[in-house]
Amino acid sequence: YMGIDGVYHGEIKNGIPHGVGEYTYNDKNDATNNIRIEGIWDDGVLISGTRHQSDEWVFTGEFHENGHEKEGNIKFRNGVEFVGPFNDEGDFKHGRMTNLGHNRTGYYEGEFCNGKRCGAGALHLGNTRYEGNWADDKLKGEGKMIIMKPNIEASGIWNNHHLTGSLRYKNGTTCHFVGEIKS
Repeated sequence: YMGIDGVYHGEIKNGIPHGVGEYTYNDKNDATNNIRIEGIWDDGVLISGTRHQSDEWVFTGEFHENGHEKEGNIKFRNGVEFVGPFNDEGDFKHGRMTNLGHNRTGYYEGEFCNGKRCGAGALHLGNTRYEGNWADDKLKGEGKMIIMKPNIEASGIWNNHHLTGSLRYKNGTTCHFVGEIKS
């Protein structure tokens, strides 16, 4: 089946994709070139499957009627994965991102805007946990960071990884703190 934008190989009903098939699209003048989808179609509408977007990412799951991702798993070229729902435009707004940090064992669960952490969320990286607000992938607003070793809790208002608030140590000592937290 030759569509307007690409080529479909698979089951057809009444001249349109219906059943199991594979769709490919490649246009060097288009930013979304090099698409390959293995999936299930119903009367020309992609229902579920796996979409390979060039070498940037691979999505496996369900699709909206307009062809955008609906719910599933997306794996990016750098190894980071996202699991959760997507809006009608194919953007993820809330879910779980895994394979974060230097050793790829960290994860974030919370809100996203344009593929970046924003709003409320929790990040777990090794012995460090942050629960609070984010903006543009940075700690922003009220939040709390707990560092298990040496057992320090930093809480207050964050702005681009800088804290205005307090530190509480293992022995119960609390002190006012203004500055950047690095871990």
